Amino acid sequence: MNNQNKASSVTIIISTIILCVVASSCSIVGTSRPSQFYALDAVTTQKSNQENNLRLGVGPILIPGYINRPQMATKSASAELTYAEFARWAEPMDEMFTRTLTQNITINTGSNSIISYPWSSSANLNNELTAKIIKFENNTSGDALLIIQWQLLINNDAQQASSIYSEFRASANSIHHPDRVSALNDTIKQFADEVVSHIQSASE
Repeated sequence: MNNQNKASSVTIIISTIILCVVASSCSIVGTSRPSQFYALDAVTTQKSNQENNLRLGVGPILIPGYINRPQMATKSASAELTYAEFARWAEPMDEMFTRTLTQNITINTGSNSIISYPWSSSANLNNELTAKIIKFENNTSGDALLIIQWQLLINNDAQQASSIYSEFRASANSIHHPDRVSALNDTIKQFADEVVSHIQSASE
């Protein structure tokens, strides 16, 4: 075999190797693990039978940037944040949190006039709940923590509105993501119950 044929053979072999590597890479990418999507939801399923004329606007709820992103976050004891590449929220956290809180308050009170922000001027609301989330996260065990600063305006009386700081915790049954979400849901329900308690106390 002359030098030219040898060179041609080497070129063919190299080209074949390159094609095999590219094909393998494409095969690996094509079988990448699919993402799982999760959503927050109200904990209680049975609506209160009590007749309630409460008219409450919920929001705006301010969300810190580190959780207002698609990936689910976990914070370690050393304050290190990790994001799950394949465990994602199904919608923006600010919208999902506000809607879930609204659902919990609706279920708790039995009122049909609990409305999420934004609402129209014709909503005729005389109570408003605004809040700023400080922490809303799972730890490495899956347990959930909600720290929130909130203000409740009752009967449009700004003089009686005060800023309240609250912390809520919930244990997770496991470290798996569905149980992590359930724990987060529980902290929102606890917050909703505290809001309703404040409203009822102000009405007495």
